[in-house]
Amino acid sequence: MVTVRPLTERDLPEAQRIIRDAFGTFLGVPDLETFRFPPYAQTRFGAENVVSFAAERDGELLGSNFATHWGSVGFFGPLSTRPDLWDAGIGQLLVTAACDAFEGWGIRHAGLFTFAQSAKHVGLYGKFGFHPRFLTAIMAQPAQPPGNTGSSRYSELPRGQRAEVEGATRELRDSSKRSYKDALRPVRERLGSMPMQKVTKADIERMVTWMENAGRRRGGKPGGRLGEAVRDGQRGRWPWRTAG
Repeated sequence: MVTVRPLTERDLPEAQRIIRDAFGTFLGVPDLETFRFPPYAQTRFGAENVVSFAAERDGELLGSNFATHWGSVGFFGPLSTRPDLWDAGIGQLLVTAACDAFEGWGIRHAGLFTFAQSAKHVGLYGKFGFHPRFLTAIMAQPAQPPGNTGSSRYSELPRGQRAEVEGATRELRDSSKRSYKDALRPVRERLGSMPMQKVTKADIERMVTWMENAGRRRGGKPGGRLGEAVRDGQRGRWPWRTAG
């Protein structure tokens, strides 16, 4: 009889091997032993927002699944079972365990990632109320040997050119520093005395209103209206967006 229990640390090597073999078999990998696959078992297991499940029979590991929650959002995977045991209903037991975890967490939005071209995968998850929603295109391109990018390492430069590069870098750094200083001037003037944790959306909106009506310091009449491009650029730096 197949049972589902919590995955343990001693299960991880075999769980990872099953994950590798299951995905490799589905993808048609000719040599599973040399197939390099991300260590999902080790990276999921033990995380504070993840519950890990193992399917076993007579003490033998048959597959695993990992349920993750972020607040009211939950997802599971990778779900894997031994390829020689596909279509034996083990995957359904592991999905059931993940869905039970979602219910216990009070998940309001649940999902997963799967192979859209596989009717078997889509059909399995459809039994539990999951339906296809977003199709993600995965593209590939053959790797090419690196060519001449027009760049070089600092350590490879002749000693006589290093001073020139250092000067150019320092000039760029000073220019960037001035730009950031100018960009943050309205924030310092209006909100500089407030702790960041206490800044509210209303404070930001009042600063925007000030910028729109009396924020100019140069390039025109002091106390006049800042240009639209400047105001929009400032808004892009803040976590709250306000109407212009």
